Amino acid sequence: MAALTSVKPSSPEAGRPQNYERNGGAGTVYWQQASEPYGELVLDNGGIGTTGWSTPLDLPKLSRFDSWTILGSARVSAQTNWVRVMQGNPATFASLFSSTNLKVGGLIVSNTWVFGDIMDLEITRATDAVRLMLCGETNRPHILQSSPDLTNWTPLITNVPVNSFFEFLDTNVQTLDRRFYRGVKP
Repeated sequence: MAALTSVKPSSPEAGRPQNYERNGGAGTVYWQQASEPYGELVLDNGGIGTTGWSTPLDLPKLSRFDSWTILGSARVSAQTNWVRVMQGNPATFASLFSSTNLKVGGLIVSNTWVFGDIMDLEITRATDAVRLMLCGETNRPHILQSSPDLTNWTPLITNVPVNSFFEFLDTNVQTLDRRFYRGVKP
């Protein structure tokens, strides 16, 4: 299994580490600048064909990457994991599934559901409200719930994402000391 390596660029302006180049060798590189919320994952099998999985990944249950690049005939397996890629082409990842070069439990790319039983909830705070964005499978109902204590859950809204996501603005936050959120499927 290829090792995950953290590489820091020599300057904050640098997009990739200065010593990064595609040299035809197999490898996995992950890097994240301190100012970035998510890092970039690059997998390169150096064009070497394989019959099995060239890069099995042991990721957390839900992993988020700013971008994910799969090069050189790499066959990637993170079968039980969900992955959200913030920037990328959903069609490119869909073709990796159909060509059996990618196997994950679920995948969202650029706020577009691509594959599997995956749901991700983004929460941002405004001055007098909380904005929730749920990304999930298109044309399937999803329920946003809130709780004051992580034990008692109340539905806020049930919605069916048309374009893989929907947003909800919770304006009741001013009256509560704290509030937790989750998304569920009925």
